[in-house]
Amino acid sequence: MSYITELMPEKEKVLIILLKEHIITLEQELRHLEVFHGNIKSANAIMKGLEINYNFNRKHMYLRKKTHAEIAIPQIDLGVNKWLDLIKLSNI
Repeated sequence: MSYITELMPEKEKVLIILLKEHIITLEQELRHLEVFHGNIKSANAIMKGLEINYNFNRKHMYLRKKTHAEIAIPQIDLGVNKWLDLIKLSNI
């Protein structure tokens, strides 16, 4: 961390770390999207899928190996196949 972030409160440091983690993840995933150049509809659908995966499936070290959804919506109960459970919930 830089000198500036050393002066920040812990809560802000965690947010910066999470943001950096999110940016790195997006950069890695965007490398695979080059095949969709020019097809905005497909690119938007894939980006939405990446967003859902990031928030509901991917466990984060800074959240004590929990997903964003587990922190934000603790009452949500997703089983082993989280994608299938999310699809079922979307039809309710």
